[in-house]
Amino acid sequence: MAISMAKLHFDFPSVTGPQQLQSRKIDFGRTVQNMAVILQGFDIQYNNGDHHVLQESIEVSGFVLGRSVVDVFAFILLRAFVGALPVALRLPPQCRAPT
Repeated sequence: MAISMAKLHFDFPSVTGPQQLQSRKIDFGRTVQNMAVILQGFDIQYNNGDHHVLQESIEVSGFVLGRSVVDVFAFILLRAFVGALPVALRLPPQCRAPT
């Protein structure tokens, strides 16, 4: 069983409000039997100097969409002590899919 890997980047805009979601599709070109998404790292930068984070939620997940295609999702939610915190986040999850 061969193992194929692909690296993705998710760039989230600086906004306030609810949880944000982005997704990317990867076609491995052959049947995917199993898959896992690994978060390699993240970088949080504050635009307004505020750094009092109340809640930080980062999730990555994925599933086999079709025979050779996987769908990878990245979710982010950051909140300060009053409302949502305007931030920019770069999520580079690594998708590992044995084929």
